[in-house]
Amino acid sequence: MQPNEIIKYFKDQSLTEVYNAALESTSELTDFIKIGADNFRAYFENAYKKDMTYKSAKGGVTYDEFINTGSESGITLSSAKTQAAFVDHKYDELQQWHDAALSEYIESLNLEDHQENDFYDTYQYFIVPFTTNPSSFVRYLDGQLFLDEKSEDLENVFKDEKDIKQLFAKLNNSKSEILRAELVTTLDFPLKLDLYKIKY
Repeated sequence: MQPNEIIKYFKDQSLTEVYNAALESTSELTDFIKIGADNFRAYFENAYKKDMTYKSAKGGVTYDEFINTGSESGITLSSAKTQAAFVDHKYDELQQWHDAALSEYIESLNLEDHQENDFYDTYQYFIVPFTTNPSSFVRYLDGQLFLDEKSEDLENVFKDEKDIKQLFAKLNNSKSEILRAELVTTLDFPLKLDLYKIKY
């Protein structure tokens, strides 16, 4: 929940009571934005970006938050299974950041439709966020065709690495110069990250 959000629960109230309570709450607000067909898409996209930026600003879901969510759901797992599930979750989170960051970058280029279709013809693009789970990040890089070794081995090697940029630099610098990834730009959405590219 964002700091400016208010959530109220009406567990035992009737639908009429909930409706009346909503009317009473909204009557105190004055900064409504009128949404119509002409501005719905822009408003929705802006609201989505704000929400994603807020959730990602600290680096996404933490291990403690992940554990608490499982506890609230009544799920009990062994320590090893919990860690594995967390790595999977952070991997999915990286994929979401990847898609959001590339959409943001492509939109900033103002490409024509045919240019956008050709965007991935020469280069593979991937992100290096300021923070995430190191094992999940190694797995993500493997999915981006960046790794020269088995991801399982590297996940174990770098599982305790706290500095994600340093982790990436070690992997990138281990390649011959012609095969190293090239920094494209730095983005602030969905969180602070660097966008890199490599040739296919």
